[in-house]
Amino acid sequence: MGTVFKKIDEKSVRIKKLATQLSLKYNVGIDVLLLAWILKHPSGILPVCGTAEKNGIANLMKATEVEMEIEDWFSFWTESVGNPIP
Repeated sequence: MGTVFKKIDEKSVRIKKLATQLSLKYNVGIDVLLLAWILKHPSGILPVCGTAEKNGIANLMKATEVEMEIEDWFSFWTESVGNPIP
């Protein structure tokens, strides 16, 4: 997730654009939405999160409440790999 916010490359731009659109739909921040996407990954990824903000972890916990639609999850996957899913 960190590289999406730090790097300015084609992949990061695609992901940030989609995340900005979907953050309005789900009414959460981009960081929360990206964490929700990772948590919904079928391999059961357990991310390690850190923050310097006092309420940062509490904010990121909102990701556990996001009910991301499967179409939106695959939209992130498509933007991440740069190719449509067959």
